Amino acid sequence: MTMKAAIYTRVSTFEQSEGYSLDMQSKTAKSYCETNNIDIFSIYTDEITGAKMDRPALNKLLEDAMDGLFDCVVVHKLDRLGRSQKDILYIIEDIFLKNNIEFVSLTESFDTRTPLGKAMIGFLAVFAQFERDQIRERMQLGKLGRAMEGKPMAWVDRFVPLGYDYIDENYHQNEYSKWVIYIFGRFIAGDTINTIASDLTDRKVLNKKWHYATIKRILENPVYCGKIRWRGQLYQGNHEPIISEEMYNLAQIRIPMTKQTPNISKQKSPSKR
Repeated sequence: MTMKAAIYTRVSTFEQSEGYSLDMQSKTAKSYCETNNIDIFSIYTDEITGAKMDRPALNKLLEDAMDGLFDCVVVHKLDRLGRSQKDILYIIEDIFLKNNIEFVSLTESFDTRTPLGKAMIGFLAVFAQFERDQIRERMQLGKLGRAMEGKPMAWVDRFVPLGYDYIDENYHQNEYSKWVIYIFGRFIAGDTINTIASDLTDRKVLNKKWHYATIKRILENPVYCGKIRWRGQLYQGNHEPIISEEMYNLAQIRIPMTKQTPNISKQKSPSKR
């Protein structure tokens, strides 16, 4: 049975002028298929930058690959698939090879039908991991920089601490800050975390059921006394504190002494015989 190939070409305006024209890519891929007695199923073409995975023709290629419409994918060069090593590895390993589709890159002589081509998958995986580690390191340094500059570490609405709004890269107090003061005040005065949770639920604060873990998380958050926490270290924040540092420290002293008490319903007394 003759193998069917999908040819993928991609080029930007700049690359056209540098000799990566779509016509040139198509011709070399067609020539490869003819030399190796491979039928051409279709040619998928994107005239768009390769920095992102979201490209119309690439998406169609991957869909058809998962539907098993061809046996092989041929590209002029690896970076036609994407600029990121991890993206390329994902496409080759998780889509092409998992669907029994071979992959050929003409420039790099990358052919998964050969032992060397299979070995190169391993090398590609190493470089992909290296790239992921670099991205992670840059992200961690970026977050450390934010903390040292006193900038908030959470800005998505559902992660912004109760009592604050995230505006112009900083926390600003809102009308719910009074409940933060209320929670700390009640806890320091001697109320249990469960009691405070039940009280807020009864008062219909935010129209939700309050839980032990939610109250404890608020009590442990140094944001409320004007600090930013990153990796266990505290940094001075740029935002206005809702409570004093003294109030926060008093709460931290009490927290280890409190334990979550289970909500035990009335138990049936043993039946008498």
